[in-house]
Amino acid sequence: MPTLSFFHDFIRFHRWGNQRLHQLASGLDQQALEATMPLGPGSLRATLIHNVAAQRVWLDRWQSFPAPRFPNGEGWTLEEIFQEQSAIDNELDSYVNSQTDQNLEGLIEYRNLKNETFQHRLSDLLLHVLNHAVHHRAQSVHVLKRLNRTLVGGLDYIFYKIANPTLLLNEKVAQGARAFGLEVGSMELPYHAPSIDMLQRYQNYSDWATVRLLNQANQLTDQQVDRDWQMGQGSFRKTLLHIYDAECWWQKNWNNESVPFPRSPSDLSTNELVERW
Repeated sequence: MPTLSFFHDFIRFHRWGNQRLHQLASGLDQQALEATMPLGPGSLRATLIHNVAAQRVWLDRWQSFPAPRFPNGEGWTLEEIFQEQSAIDNELDSYVNSQTDQNLEGLIEYRNLKNETFQHRLSDLLLHVLNHAVHHRAQSVHVLKRLNRTLVGGLDYIFYKIANPTLLLNEKVAQGARAFGLEVGSMELPYHAPSIDMLQRYQNYSDWATVRLLNQANQLTDQQVDRDWQMGQGSFRKTLLHIYDAECWWQKNWNNESVPFPRSPSDLSTNELVERW
């Protein structure tokens, strides 16, 4: 069964990521905010507002508002967008604090924007909303990179854990991380292990998503798979290879096998990648 401690940690990660994104985007003018990008909702402004609006809708659904609000953010400045994001983060935190572990498995009934009725467990909906935000923060970081704003290490969960450690880095490693530009925490925080059930749910979700990506890749030509999108790893193939190599590397580490980060052949076919996966 999922536990509240898992979601408390995930919400802290969520808030940390939003704050880092705010710092990175601070000072951008309207032209930069609204510059058209071939990614996600189409611009940094649209992406940030979409994230805020989606979280507002879900919070309203969970709290049984008769007509969930979907703010369009028209005319909002960058500061106003992040003020709204901070307010929603506080509300999300308060909402989760008011729940119990048993509530997490309770059913939430809601209507989507097409007025169709659905039921899902609260824990699954929380996981959806928090992952949805991770997805759009990643898009925002890529857009900001095109605007010459970069973030050392990005917003991966492991960098949140370095900034908010439940296990302190040794001083030599900490000095190296700070020199690299990472935020390194110096106070050890309490640790609450996630449940095996929650980790299995997350792993199943990851496997489901990977299979969908690989199925899509197998329907594309080499030219399409290798198109350079000038973001992330560059191409679809390179991105899939990076995910695969990273999972292999982490599994080696978990089994106490310290090895250099692997590099699969850059011309590995999607069929071969499917077999390896």
